[in-house]
Amino acid sequence: LRQTFDTLGSIRNKMPSNVALIDDGYMTAWGDWGSLKPDAFPTAFRLGPKPTDREVDSCMQGLARSIRSNGMKPGIWVAPFAADKHSELVKANPEWIIRDASGRPANSSNCGKFFYGLDATNPHVREHAFNILRRATTVWGFECLKLDFLYAAVLKGNGKYDLSMSRAEGMDLALRCLRAGAGPATFIIGCGCPLGNAVGYIDGMRISADTGPTWYPAFPLPSWDNSTLPSLRAMMRNSITRSNLGHRWWHNDPDCILLGETTELTDEEILSAVTVVAMTGGMMLMSDDLTKLRHTRFRIITRIFPLTGASAVALDLHRPSKIGIPCLLRLWCTDESRVDMNESVRGSVTTDDEKDEKTYDHTELSIQTSRAAAFFPDRSPSNPFLRIRNCVRVAEGLGKWSVVSVSNWSDIPMTVSEPLSTFLPPTSRDSVDTSSSSKLGFHVLAFWGS
Repeated sequence: LRQTFDTLGSIRNKMPSNVALIDDGYMTAWGDWGSLKPDAFPTAFRLGPKPTDREVDSCMQGLARSIRSNGMKPGIWVAPFAADKHSELVKANPEWIIRDASGRPANSSNCGKFFYGLDATNPHVREHAFNILRRATTVWGFECLKLDFLYAAVLKGNGKYDLSMSRAEGMDLALRCLRAGAGPATFIIGCGCPLGNAVGYIDGMRISADTGPTWYPAFPLPSWDNSTLPSLRAMMRNSITRSNLGHRWWHNDPDCILLGETTELTDEEILSAVTVVAMTGGMMLMSDDLTKLRHTRFRIITRIFPLTGASAVALDLHRPSKIGIPCLLRLWCTDESRVDMNESVRGSVTTDDEKDEKTYDHTELSIQTSRAAAFFPDRSPSNPFLRIRNCVRVAEGLGKWSVVSVSNWSDIPMTVSEPLSTFLPPTSRDSVDTSSSSKLGFHVLAFWGS
């Protein structure tokens, strides 16, 4: 792991990652979050077959320090309301498991792995989840938590601690507990979580199905269910149709982009996924060993980073084709200062002998774009014709233009069309003047240019 963090730090001039997150696999079993695998952490087992809490804490603190020393924030994956059948937690607390009417453990409904759901209506379960996150943040030093399989806290079943609570009430209790344990400054990414319940508790949210190494779900999964099962196509579908939630409720997490050679994905399919991530403006996550990527694959990801913070409009969202995925995404770009929502976007002002020149901090610009798109109840409504949420601010002198992504998600050739007015940058009038359309210029690109 430390070698991976060092590698990420060494390529920050090409790919400046800001968070390194330790994923599933460091523990011996789900539920036993304070355990470590011997082959992954051999130093923790030098004094015996089971490391003490202090030795575990020392190992995890070391990983967090290693990430920080390479210029990134440390993060870790936890599934606080899930547990494996063979875990020490389940053996010690069988009454924490949600059960169905016949007394059997409730169905976790996850493809590829069966696990138990821990009952969030039980105060002892919530104390367990609270302590996990408090330890991960205040003792181990992680600043970002990816909390997965959160729906496991409220699986369908009659065998619960408090049957007077609805599943929605139980989910609210679970999320309230997790935020309290993590603290207000920790960035929480929710995954496998009911969307409505998480508003106000979660900073980033997985809004898509799991991505996968294939375009359609791979055998033994049914390939015809290509909207919810792990596959690249399902990931893109959800990322487009739920893009309007980003920067309003949370930062959208479309799942990671797969660039490695271990998948069956073609270059065209990867370009499609990267385009959707770039146009919808959510989080960008990667799980490949970047040092082993082909130059052409690595170059793809450097073309879209950092993301703009703006979310494209899906022009055909409400009238999709038979394939059920919008094909047209549109952003617009402008150098007009009237769309700037916050003066702090501007960087320092440099004066030379000839003229005053404004410079911009592009990272701060992206952050402010996201904030401008976010909903605040006490903010005065902005001019709807400016489409702030879908706008990318550019350097002065570059003018105004639209960026349109046209995609064919079908397996056969197809035609997509929209009125010209929908592609043009906005005006302050109720309608767009297309009388000068003959003066418009168009650039057609296969992918993002340099």
